[in-house]
Amino acid sequence: MISRQSFRLIPKLMFLMALLLPLEAYAEHKIYFNGSLAGNKVVIKVNGSNRILAQGQTSKEGIKVISFNRNEVLLRVHGKRYRYKKRSKKGIALEDEVTIPFTDVPEIGVSGYYASGFINGKKTSFHIDTGATDVALTLKDAKRLNIRLQKKDRIDVGLAGGIKGEGWQTTLDSVRLGDIEIKNVSAIVIKSRQNVNVLLGMSFLKELEISQSKDKMILRYTPP
Repeated sequence: MISRQSFRLIPKLMFLMALLLPLEAYAEHKIYFNGSLAGNKVVIKVNGSNRILAQGQTSKEGIKVISFNRNEVLLRVHGKRYRYKKRSKKGIALEDEVTIPFTDVPEIGVSGYYASGFINGKKTSFHIDTGATDVALTLKDAKRLNIRLQKKDRIDVGLAGGIKGEGWQTTLDSVRLGDIEIKNVSAIVIKSRQNVNVLLGMSFLKELEISQSKDKMILRYTPP
């Protein structure tokens, strides 16, 4: 039999348990994106009500718009990033950390950190290089990625062995590694016949926290 004193403690215990629950457990939002834009703002439905928000703006429900286009919107909800595709009823939770193993294959001269990602939405193989100032890719890569190069952006670049080469300075619309995506990334296109991986340099990596050991590299992203 439960005593009167124990019975009085039940509401207090329930209140304490509620405080220990994560915010999402009792403050979930129903979010829907149908692809509608209003000028430079995105229209999202939150709990049945339309919210018209600019990039970087936060709704009264605490939902922040990170970026958007007609096909998807990237939101921060309760400190975590979610990608909502057009007409999807559920968001995709995004990870803010990527782990890249160290690769060492002396037989083919490969040593370093390698990973697959995307440039301007197209799949690309990366060689992660903290010693490179910019993202560096070849002219062949630029053609495959439909990157337009202009004469006014031509520059001289230093190649292996102190040789001078021809290149172009450009800006990539987006670079994505895992769930980490950075917009407007500075890059250099090098006129080279070598078939090499794109160097993922500090113009992308500077936005991340880097932890490195001899067997792996961990990249952490703090959402805006």
